[in-house]
Amino acid sequence: LYDMEVPYKFVVTGSGSVDLKGKIQESLSGRKKVFRVNSVSFREFLDYKLDTRVNIADFYKNEPGKADELFREYLRFGGYPKIVTLTSEQEKIAEIQEILSSFMEKDIKDFLEVKKSYEFEKLMKIIAAEVGTTVNVEGLGNELALNRETIDNYVWYLNQTYILDIIRPYYTNVRKELVKMPVYYYHDLGMRNYLFNSLRYSHGVSETGGFLFQNFVYRLLTESPQYEKSKICYWRSKNGAEVDFIAEWGYRKVTPIEVKAINLVKPSVTKSMASFIDTYKPERAFFVNLSLDEAVEFNGCRVEFIPYWKLLL
Repeated sequence: LYDMEVPYKFVVTGSGSVDLKGKIQESLSGRKKVFRVNSVSFREFLDYKLDTRVNIADFYKNEPGKADELFREYLRFGGYPKIVTLTSEQEKIAEIQEILSSFMEKDIKDFLEVKKSYEFEKLMKIIAAEVGTTVNVEGLGNELALNRETIDNYVWYLNQTYILDIIRPYYTNVRKELVKMPVYYYHDLGMRNYLFNSLRYSHGVSETGGFLFQNFVYRLLTESPQYEKSKICYWRSKNGAEVDFIAEWGYRKVTPIEVKAINLVKPSVTKSMASFIDTYKPERAFFVNLSLDEAVEFNGCRVEFIPYWKLLL
């Protein structure tokens, strides 16, 4: 139809893109544009809730109580558009349940023809409990009684259908990176919390654990124009030092980012961050936290302690 030069444009949408791509015989090269539409970002969420294009710095300075309330709502329920527009907790929870049910019935059973849907959903729940931590795929296979190939396929499906992101460790030796354990993050915090069985309880950040906040910061990084051209990794050393995120800009040009789900009182460079700075000599490093906004110099590196909302600027 397109080649007939009819006066129409075609918009093909849906999360079942894996199945769709597999059934199209031609690449449509030069005749298509592919857009990835994420769930509502935190910035979009704030603009919608306040019914205006928000000046972030002024909002957090002048209305800290409201800012904290909206932050916790997003941290709990995430950014699926229908969820954002609903008002009651019961409606939000029911809608997330419906989204998951539809995903399992349509994408997983029908499109992808996954036979063991119970094990597939259980895998999602296990990963929801382990976001931000290195995941041993062999261990997952033993727990679910599935082989390595099946687990790898299931994780690939989750990534291709925009449920999970997979990040790899930062190494200067690429071959080492490919054999190390990955870290998973959910695209949507509400879906993660529903699978983790924590959605029905209104916890604070510290009560839900730092890994939820870490998942939130990961979303901010992937949505930020400042970081969209970087590759996001994590770092673990053989002696146990670790940094949550490494933004890689090119050969040996990196920015380490550590995440702390607390109100830091004063700047303090951790042993892990110090180890990374000593090894890779970055120009800048960040500690993303709930409130502290201060910078220090450490071994030739400018280390900035910033509240999470500054990633929106």
